[in-house]
Amino acid sequence: MSFWVIDNIFISTFTICSTALQLCVMSFATIGSISKSIYYRSMVEKNEDGFEYTIKKHKSAKHMRLSVYPTGRVVLTLPYYVPKYAGKKYLEEKKDWVLMHIENYKKKKGNKKELTRTDYLKHREEARKIITERVEYFNQFYNFSYKRISIKDTKTMWGSCSAKGNLNFNYKLLFMTPEHRDYVVVHELCHLKELNHSKCFWDLVRKQVPDMERIKKELRKIDVVLE
Repeated sequence: MSFWVIDNIFISTFTICSTALQLCVMSFATIGSISKSIYYRSMVEKNEDGFEYTIKKHKSAKHMRLSVYPTGRVVLTLPYYVPKYAGKKYLEEKKDWVLMHIENYKKKKGNKKELTRTDYLKHREEARKIITERVEYFNQFYNFSYKRISIKDTKTMWGSCSAKGNLNFNYKLLFMTPEHRDYVVVHELCHLKELNHSKCFWDLVRKQVPDMERIKKELRKIDVVLE
C-alpha cells in the first residue's frame, strides 16, 4: 500500500493555545492517565471541494499529519489538544496537495485490475496458512500470547492487533514479497507487548527486522489497490 504523508508539522501549544485551552489539555491529560483505553476518536467531514476526509484525534500524536491513501481516503490526524478548526484550516491550506494525489491515484487505479470479494474468498485460506506459519516462526523469539489470527479484506491496513490479543492481517499480504510480509507480521506481533509506537515497540521490531527503516519506506510505495 502506498500513501503520502506530510510529517513534522509541529503545532506549539504556545502559539495555538490560549490559557483556557491549556487548562483543558491539562484536564484531559489527567483523565487520560485514568482511562488508558481511550486511544482516539474520529469523525468524517466533507471538504468544500467535494472530497470526504476523516479527522482522527490520537492521545499520543504530537504533530498534525495528513495522509492520502490509494483508495482516495483522506485522513487528518490531530493531537488531542489541537482544536478541530485548526485542523480544518491546515487541510484547507493543503487542499491542492490532497487533490493532486487523489487524482494521481485515480489515474493509477484506471490502469490496474482491482481485487474483488471473489479474490478474497479465493486466496483467504492460502494467506491464512502462510501468515500463521510466519507468526509462529517469529513468535519463537518473542514468546508472546495471542488469541486468534484473522485474515480480512481491509481497505487501508495491512494488519492490526487488538487490545484483546487478536491479530488481524490483510489477505493481500499474500501478494507481497516475503521480506515486506514478514515485517508486517513482526510489527503486529510486537503490538502484543507494546500496543503503541514507542521506542520500546520499535526496539522489539528491530530485533527480528534490523533493516526495518528501509522496509517501512518501501512498504509505503507498494502499489496494491486496497479495495
